Amino acid sequence: MIRIFLFLIIFSPISLSAQNSIWVESNAVWHYDYWTIGWFGFMKIQYNGDTVIQGKNVMHFVLTDYAFAYNQQGQTVPYGVFPAGDFYTYSEGDTVFYLQNDAFQKLLDFSKTTGDSYKIGVTNPSPLDQCSPESWTMLTATGTDVYGYPSISVEAYLNANLKLTGTFNNRFGGDYFLPLLRSCDPNIIWEDYIFSFRCFQDDSLIVNPSGVECEYMLTHVGLNAVEEHTVYIGPNPTNGNLAIHSDVQLIRIELFTLAGIRVQTQEVHSSSCILEMSKFETGLYVLHVYDEDGGYFTRRIVLD
Repeated sequence: MIRIFLFLIIFSPISLSAQNSIWVESNAVWHYDYWTIGWFGFMKIQYNGDTVIQGKNVMHFVLTDYAFAYNQQGQTVPYGVFPAGDFYTYSEGDTVFYLQNDAFQKLLDFSKTTGDSYKIGVTNPSPLDQCSPESWTMLTATGTDVYGYPSISVEAYLNANLKLTGTFNNRFGGDYFLPLLRSCDPNIIWEDYIFSFRCFQDDSLIVNPSGVECEYMLTHVGLNAVEEHTVYIGPNPTNGNLAIHSDVQLIRIELFTLAGIRVQTQEVHSSSCILEMSKFETGLYVLHVYDEDGGYFTRRIVLD
């Protein structure tokens, strides 16, 4: 599974307030269903308190990926529970900023009007990737969305290495508002994620348009038992070492290109190991991880 950039931003109940303010209540939790080629699941985002970064009072959020797949009988089965990263954000006036590569970037600007554009991040794409090193998004509409809050609709530029597209209100978000890394090369088949909002809840607001339990798949498929046996692989994307950690002993890892060519096999016999990726060409790879209990994990790795 591709652990592409997952960034979060949170909004104020009204016009975003000044820096150092708090714009969500305690116990805020978001659930987003997702689908991509080969698996599906939901992303759970939880507010984890405040901290100070570069002199700014920022909010800390924790992302967790609950993944599922279909077995040979077509049944839904747990694929795993994976830490999907941390995210830090703060607001200033009508603009929300997020931390990217040790610098704060503008993410959503509610002061803009339809047709305006602004930069949402900086990347270092390969010259062969045909992406701009600066990622921009354009406002396609402003107004009030279906939840009754002031909102903006944005769309990523075609040559943006980071993708942000959707409609976002300034109370709790709405559409999936984490910029995702993508390829701009038309010859590359990019396995994009398709996200849909399921529900949001904090101490003063509950939004659940479907009326279905937020963690329906978790409670009905029995993924709670799988949470006790997880594998962490990261950072992803990476430009160097890839760390692999498990709560059980691993026996072997294998790395393949998207064309199915095996480029490395590494015996492990430990609960953790390091895979050196810098010797390979940039691009997408598939990592297979085998553990002593017969577990088999597959992840798509982005090398930049």
